[in-house]
Amino acid sequence: MLPKSQDDLERPEQRSWRTRSIVLNGALALFSGLAFCRFLQLGGFHPTGYAHAADDPVKPPPMDVFQVYPPVRVGQDYLPALEEGRSECNVVLMEHVFGWSYGQPFVGTYAPPECEWTNVIFNLTMTSAGRQFDRLAMMFVGDTEVFRTSTAEPTWYGIEFNYVKDMTAYSSLLRKHQKIIFDLGNLVDDVYTGSFNATLIATFYSPPQVFSTPDEFSAPADAIFAISQHKSAENQPSYYRLPQDRARQPISLPPSTIRATVSISASGNADEEFWYTNVPNEFVDTFGADNALPGNSPFREIQLLADGVLLGVAWPFATIFTGGINPGLWRPIVGIAAFDIPEYEIDITPFLPLLLQRSSPPVFEIKLVTWDSASISSDWLVSGRIFAWTDPDDPDWVTTGTIHASSSNPPIFNLAASLETNAVATRNTSLRLHMTAQRSLSVVTTINTSTGPRPASWTQGLSYTHTNLLTANGTAQKLHQLTQGTAATIGTRAVTFRWPLEVTSEFDVSPSGAFTIRAYINRGVETVDWQGSLQTRQNGSAVYQSDAGMSGGMGQEMTFVGVPKDGEGVGSYRRSVQAIGGRVVHDEESVNGRVVAKNLDTETVVEAGMVGGRRSVRSILGRGPK
Repeated sequence: MLPKSQDDLERPEQRSWRTRSIVLNGALALFSGLAFCRFLQLGGFHPTGYAHAADDPVKPPPMDVFQVYPPVRVGQDYLPALEEGRSECNVVLMEHVFGWSYGQPFVGTYAPPECEWTNVIFNLTMTSAGRQFDRLAMMFVGDTEVFRTSTAEPTWYGIEFNYVKDMTAYSSLLRKHQKIIFDLGNLVDDVYTGSFNATLIATFYSPPQVFSTPDEFSAPADAIFAISQHKSAENQPSYYRLPQDRARQPISLPPSTIRATVSISASGNADEEFWYTNVPNEFVDTFGADNALPGNSPFREIQLLADGVLLGVAWPFATIFTGGINPGLWRPIVGIAAFDIPEYEIDITPFLPLLLQRSSPPVFEIKLVTWDSASISSDWLVSGRIFAWTDPDDPDWVTTGTIHASSSNPPIFNLAASLETNAVATRNTSLRLHMTAQRSLSVVTTINTSTGPRPASWTQGLSYTHTNLLTANGTAQKLHQLTQGTAATIGTRAVTFRWPLEVTSEFDVSPSGAFTIRAYINRGVETVDWQGSLQTRQNGSAVYQSDAGMSGGMGQEMTFVGVPKDGEGVGSYRRSVQAIGGRVVHDEESVNGRVVAKNLDTETVVEAGMVGGRRSVRSILGRGPK
């Protein structure tokens, strides 16, 4: 995580140092409990200690760590012959080593390529070897955050990971000279030895066989405005840190704006990394003050406001990074969206009459609240960007309109709790919490464009169910959570989502201070929108021993079906993959119905994990000893 002070830099053992990172790629995982038991019987990751391989005569190749997600662009084998006159060009945006890099981001300059292009993708590759935690990374073009990701935790013999992201939505920024800031706060010393070697390449191209004519819903925005700290002039990233900062920015939209959306990046960090496992404040000391549970409830709401008027909300996805819950879960398959941390979109078009018909610019603000509106712990890193489309038929047009109806009632909560005590009623032995929440928002407007009036609307419906059972003095936890909802604009542009989450974990600490964490996870993502449908599910189990090593496995399935926009687009994608002991043992993948050839590694490499570091139970699970 990004340090709060210089003291944090000098004493990493006294803080929760890991920052983590949905475009919500979904699927059905196959790693069953029986498979995991068999894996443990076979030995799993041999817990021989971090430095075991130092004397090995042959260093194995780096582990290929990956996220399962539909490709942005099909490979060369799928492409038609290049059309005459068609151009494509690559620009290296960054080649940098992040060693001790807190407060020292990469800063570079960007010039638009000379080739003709309509689409752009970013290809990020990182390598690392040694002992290191996962780290949060954010990329800014000027003051605008365009990409948030996280790293995998390295092995002694090295890892390599890669992610490709479609950046066409940011075309209006990328057609101008810009400053690029890539922030990845890392710590390197005699204990944490892993640096991250990063390469970022942009590919600009014009795909053949475009299947649809771009309209205002698919064409990139004409202008983009940052809701950020605007620190690029200081060569620093421009995110806000909540609750310490107030994330607010006055922004004047072009008078001819006829459509606008806001995209928000927000991720829990430090004490807020495992927010979804927390309890309401009244139950923090259930098992005694010396074994305090994390508080402020397991519910979070991201709010977008303009001059105090609520424009929309997002109930965040529980992102789990590669050191979270149990590090043995995430080798080599990382958590859903760990390499592409979610962005939450809110359509503010129906509010344009409020935002444009005024003498001073509206002040946009991003807030983070809990179930009882209490302050969150430290901290959430947030930023936003407004995408604005202007009237294509009259650049001098001044947009007006009328808001006919608006409703934004507060969420409706229900909380039930039960406690069990020991036989003499001297202490609590278990705590069971059941929380539900529901919320709906809507606004209906008429927008006057140069071609006449047209309707605009934005509706949201959200529901949340959370059950948390803590036993054995808080050392054991069984959590079930389901967040789901819909969001819709006028017409057929609706999104439905469903995010089930199940986490079971327990820990014990020996008199020497060594600890063991056992964990099981089962979670998924299901989304349906105008572009297609996606389902994915992960299922895995792992054991982590602080003085010996870790063993575990993970399975994931994903299915995507959609309509490709062009001849290089993906219309269908399926993958079923399973890893045991850090090695992929099953992998079936197809793109547009065509099978992707696989060459599975048959050799198991000894990997004990982060033995010998200053990791704590609380830094992995969010509860327990620091």
